[in-house]
Amino acid sequence: MDVPFGTSAYSRQRGNIAELPVVNMMAEAAPSEGRVILQSRPGIELYAEYGEGPVHGLYRRDGVLAGALFTVSGSTLYKASTSLGAIVVSGPLSWAGSELELCVNAGGAIYATNGTTLTAQAFPDSADVIKVWDLAGYVLAIKKDTARFHWRLIGVSTWDALDYATAENEPDKLLDAVAIDDYNVLFGTETIEFWPKTGDLDLPFAPTQGRVFEKGIRATGCAAAFDNTVAWVSGDHIVYRAGNVPERVSDSGIEERIEKSATCSVFSFFWEGHELLAIRLDTGTWLYDAQTGEWCEWASYGRVNFAGQNAIQGPLFGDFETGKIFQFSDGFTDDGGVLERRFRAGFPLEQAVGVMRVRLSGNSGQTGQLTGDYADPVIECRTSRDAGQTWSTWRSDPLGKMGKYRQRIEWRRFGTFDDPAFLIEFRVTDPVPFRVSRVQVNPKTGGRSR
Repeated sequence: MDVPFGTSAYSRQRGNIAELPVVNMMAEAAPSEGRVILQSRPGIELYAEYGEGPVHGLYRRDGVLAGALFTVSGSTLYKASTSLGAIVVSGPLSWAGSELELCVNAGGAIYATNGTTLTAQAFPDSADVIKVWDLAGYVLAIKKDTARFHWRLIGVSTWDALDYATAENEPDKLLDAVAIDDYNVLFGTETIEFWPKTGDLDLPFAPTQGRVFEKGIRATGCAAAFDNTVAWVSGDHIVYRAGNVPERVSDSGIEERIEKSATCSVFSFFWEGHELLAIRLDTGTWLYDAQTGEWCEWASYGRVNFAGQNAIQGPLFGDFETGKIFQFSDGFTDDGGVLERRFRAGFPLEQAVGVMRVRLSGNSGQTGQLTGDYADPVIECRTSRDAGQTWSTWRSDPLGKMGKYRQRIEWRRFGTFDDPAFLIEFRVTDPVPFRVSRVQVNPKTGGRSR
């Protein structure tokens, strides 16, 4: 029989429900396989390293200061490898760019650079700012601890104290904003408002009447442009994407993790046709795939979280501890370290079943290495008889040397399983490609010698 395997990461502590991890793998429809498969994510390698870190933010956009890469590492802003000066980092980082300037804010002052010099700009009432962004020829900013957002024309260095508006549907404070197409999405603690551009120089933005979501945002840095709209983590720890109404994309397990985490941030990026929304918590990063509607977890072995804490297109990832910037590699290590791919399969039981063999169908014989430690890579499995409370020791089986494309991945003699379930976990830590399309229990042998 075929054994269902987890294609979406799930964990729920309440009720002691069996966890279905999907770590460093992603679901993908495979027509030639006739089913949904799991694909390994690639490893990451060093792209560049600036300063001592951590990398608070990355920015690169076509048409903004010749498409240069800007990085805030530690408390220093870099253009490529050149230090432009120090900024105060006291909150999530945000950017606003044009062909003339780039503005950056991290919870205090707004800093502007032309690519050569860096200047702190005077803001009305000498107030702190928690977010900057750009839209329709304007730089916009949220004044801290208020419902106000201010604007100025790009290329104008001063902020007029009268150029502001107030998110007016409810008296809640603004915490974040995202520009989509020709409108601003303004996130308050209790509500979300949509303010399109008007073309009026005196009031360049105005609210869309009747379009207010009664779902606020958890904190600054918990919203991102995603899948032709916006997605955010609400104050009640739910992940939404904006449609005609807020559309919940998280499940109870993800929401439980968010609620238990002291920190939460959101970013998005593209990779090989997958548009991914990353929810980064204290000790884990979970990604929602717009293509499949499934969740997975990305982790860097030996670290408390995935190495990248933010991303820009490419994609490039900024390290949460050092000044390193990573890109995807052609191999299967994370910055030279182990890339563990892990998932589970199983089914509930009401009566005893003898498990004589377990077979996994994947991409055998694809190691890419003819000599050395990983010329004969292995996959490991372990089983649980009590829905994941305790586990057997790991057992290994060959994945197949290079060219052994018909290598059968199979384990024997597991014994008898009964109520509540048969549960099996697989992992690959050798730096080789890995894909899984099928797990079977007690399959027929059949066929010629392999």
